[in-house]
Amino acid sequence: MYLTDAANSGIQIVAPPMFMLVKHDESADFGMAESDYAAFAKSVGLDIITWTLERTGPSPSVNVI
Repeated sequence: MYLTDAANSGIQIVAPPMFMLVKHDESADFGMAESDYAAFAKSVGLDIITWTLERTGPSPSVNVI
């Protein structure tokens, strides 16, 4: 898997979007649990940072036709 290859080549941190790090789980706190991706990344020694994209609408600098 590419995460194993990444860790073996010296990469120390991955930065997937938030949706790749959590999964729905009714029995977990807040209905969310760690995803398989997140668990695997940690198991091969990778640190994880994440990002989200939040917007309320089109950017004022973008002309929408």
